[in-house]
Amino acid sequence: MKRSRKRKANRKHLLYGALAAALLCAAILFGMIIHKYAGLQADPDPSGTAAESSAQAGANASGSGSESASGGAGASQNESEPDITATPVHPVKVVPAPPVDDDPPNKTGYVETPREKQIYSYLQIPHEINFEGDFRWSGDWGKIMASGREFYYWGCGICCLSSIFSTYRAQDIPPDVIYYETREYTDYNPDSGHGAVSWEQLRKMCRRYGYTAVLKTKPADYSQFQKDIYQAAAVIVLVAKQNDDKLWWYTNGHYVNLWEYDYATDSVFLSDPSGLFNRARVSLSDIYAALKTSSGAQYMIIDPGY
Repeated sequence: MKRSRKRKANRKHLLYGALAAALLCAAILFGMIIHKYAGLQADPDPSGTAAESSAQAGANASGSGSESASGGAGASQNESEPDITATPVHPVKVVPAPPVDDDPPNKTGYVETPREKQIYSYLQIPHEINFEGDFRWSGDWGKIMASGREFYYWGCGICCLSSIFSTYRAQDIPPDVIYYETREYTDYNPDSGHGAVSWEQLRKMCRRYGYTAVLKTKPADYSQFQKDIYQAAAVIVLVAKQNDDKLWWYTNGHYVNLWEYDYATDSVFLSDPSGLFNRARVSLSDIYAALKTSSGAQYMIIDPGY
């Protein structure tokens, strides 16, 4: 009788132990999913709401859709210009070479054109939470820490710069290189806020690489936005769920690259650092709807000059 009770007690303890282990595994998996889709890029306007309102007022003074020569979210009118040179940091290769010669269709089933295959698209997420498995674009930069948070929470702007510079230099210029250069050559201090880079800091880094970069506010006329994107070599946009949550439903602010606008389909090719719509074609009207209007600027047009 005593042995029977002991065996029952042992079986009960084993059952409880197995149940606890299963719950722990489920919690770890859930945490990884939340990291990727809920935690990414909480707010790439590190200056906060008050600074956004001030910058918005300055942008509105020059009219909707107007160019901004002095910067966007969180930029100070009186800040001293860093030592910026127009000489490119890396050698220029005028004819881009594709990072991958044979690209399979991406997760959306879209087959890239030869030109699109030449476009770089670095991700802010590290390998271990890149569930798509396209590890060409992930790296250890996803673990850089700032303000107590890892790069994959706030690194979208840095990745956008890295993708543009790499594409037009036809060489790997990964996000960790751009991150440290941005710290050195602008007033970027990721430990002072959310870690995200501001519009003005993005603009200054484009100037450092010898590119023209013009900040713009959302035009009231959609056709003007179409024209801007069509004429641009590359574009960085800032989107947010507060304006439209059809695509980027999880973020208060996220920088994305637009490339290769097609009038026939009214679509653009994306470098999306979150990985959600990376290397896919997306409707330009959906991006227009999602532009973050609480920021001092909504998009930046970049021209490499060749």
